[in-house]
Amino acid sequence: MDTIMFCIAHVSLILICILFFIVIGLKVKNKLRRYFTTFCVEVFIWLFSVLAQKYCADFGYTDTGWIMFFENLTYVGISLIPASMLIICSSFVPSKGGKKINRHIFYVIPALTQIVIWTNPLHHMFYVSYDYFDKNGILLGWYFYLHVIYSYACLIIGIYYVFSFALNSKGNSHWQAILIGIGTVTPFVVNICYTFNIGNFFTIFSTPIAFTITILAYFLGIFRFNLLRITPIAMRTVIDLSSELYIVFDEYMNILDFNEPFSRIFSHLANFKRNENLTNVLNKKNETGISAEDLCRVIETCRDSRTAITKDFTLIDGKEIKNYSAEFTPLIIDNAYCGCILLLSDITQAIRYTEEIKRNQKMLIEQERLASLGQLMGGLAHNFKTPIMAISGRTENLKVLIEEYEESLSDSEVTVNDYIEIAQEMKQELEKIRSHLSYMSDIITTVKDQTVKFTVRTQGEFFTVGDLVKRVNILMQHELIRHNCELAYEIAGDETAVNGIAINGEINALVQVIDNIIMNAIQAYNGVKGKIRLKISQTPKTVDFSICDDAGGIPKDIQKKLFNQMITSKGKDGTGLGLYISFSTVVGIFDGKIWFDSIEGQGTEFFISIPFEADVSDVKHSCNE
Repeated sequence: MDTIMFCIAHVSLILICILFFIVIGLKVKNKLRRYFTTFCVEVFIWLFSVLAQKYCADFGYTDTGWIMFFENLTYVGISLIPASMLIICSSFVPSKGGKKINRHIFYVIPALTQIVIWTNPLHHMFYVSYDYFDKNGILLGWYFYLHVIYSYACLIIGIYYVFSFALNSKGNSHWQAILIGIGTVTPFVVNICYTFNIGNFFTIFSTPIAFTITILAYFLGIFRFNLLRITPIAMRTVIDLSSELYIVFDEYMNILDFNEPFSRIFSHLANFKRNENLTNVLNKKNETGISAEDLCRVIETCRDSRTAITKDFTLIDGKEIKNYSAEFTPLIIDNAYCGCILLLSDITQAIRYTEEIKRNQKMLIEQERLASLGQLMGGLAHNFKTPIMAISGRTENLKVLIEEYEESLSDSEVTVNDYIEIAQEMKQELEKIRSHLSYMSDIITTVKDQTVKFTVRTQGEFFTVGDLVKRVNILMQHELIRHNCELAYEIAGDETAVNGIAINGEINALVQVIDNIIMNAIQAYNGVKGKIRLKISQTPKTVDFSICDDAGGIPKDIQKKLFNQMITSKGKDGTGLGLYISFSTVVGIFDGKIWFDSIEGQGTEFFISIPFEADVSDVKHSCNE
């Protein structure tokens, strides 16, 4: 049995050398690769030293100096290997609280072991006595047991780490963990059997030979499951973050892994296969509608910037259009880029909901506008009644004058001056009719413009403050009379100059804002006679409006939400859209400001500040140039 083990040890030594050079030759440059190369060197030292002892004994070099030298040399590997395997296994466990573990601390006890064993003749803490040819003649010191306890503790913790991860993972990560676990457990069990004389076939070569299983497991992990291509903690991150679809690439854009939902959705659109390059896969078959160049460009940007990138993609699957939000997350391990995780979330339904919300919001806004127009239409009859009656009276006067003119044609006493007087009276009646028609035309134009949807602010489109006040007065006149309220105008400074201020934008939008605030004030009086004051003033850069009432103020719980939410104090009679739209209009269309000051139980004053360009004459002059 000893001879067989001796031969197998040579095979193990060769395998270790092969694995070492394979790992060294890999393009991957990260700390996990260094841990494996260190592990290979440690196992090599152990096996080489055990074989060297055997050769010394077989060739007659029984001098205890050489035997003891190689015995001490074996512990370079024996003491360091458990710590190295713990470091490899701990790669499967994420750091708690984002704190990095300084893994070099695991080598403190092995380093102390080296000092103790090489200085053993001075203190005999490791060996009290040692005999290579007679195992019963070996007496162990107290430090030896400390070394054994620490080594077994490292291996047990490492085994726990790796198998815990294996039970909670799938795909390549699962098999990586299983292989690492088998490679760790095998020499651990063999060493326990040898140390405690369990079984008759375990020799001094048994434990290092057991690492042949470890080597074979790592061989399989490297070539079959991309061990070393990306660390297990990265794969664990994928599983933790992935709620729907994920695919993982290494630093060379080779596909490492993807989950079942991803395969189910994309397999018939592109032949995604593990261990194949992304570009080659998409060049062979790509029915996703996503450009391979665009996808690779985003991954390269993610790699170079080392920041997560979010991008939306539209996927055409037959007749169905799906929208996905793709998050590209770089895998940065020990400050080195190791690959990229692509997380995909189906946002098709979310987009549909958003579009439906936008449609509903537009409908609500239009309903609010129509409600306002309903109030305006109620006042049309009143606004048209006065000028129509006046025009009717003027036409009767014209009829009388025409009849008088016809009768005077056969009257020789009628002079030329009489005819001139009749003609002048006719002209006066026509002028009065024209003024009434102009007033009716203003009403029609104002109401018609209010039915047009608002657009964004248009450069070069101006209106004057005077035009604004005129339209407000026309539109609100009926409501004021109907609710027994009075609208008082107050213009600070030169009235002509203020009325001539030119504002850039759409007049209808600002008319609706002011009308809405006035209407709120009217309704706040709740049928009681009240007064509303519209004050207009100017600063060097703005024209300022103030609408003030004494109708009792706005409740404090509503004041905080007035412009930010669609809220109303009118109960079922209000929608809450009026001031919400007013705020958006003033800020979004006119680049202005709107705010209010309200004292509950007293009254409310709204303030609107709009930047202006110049007075109307300057605007016309500029346009003519």
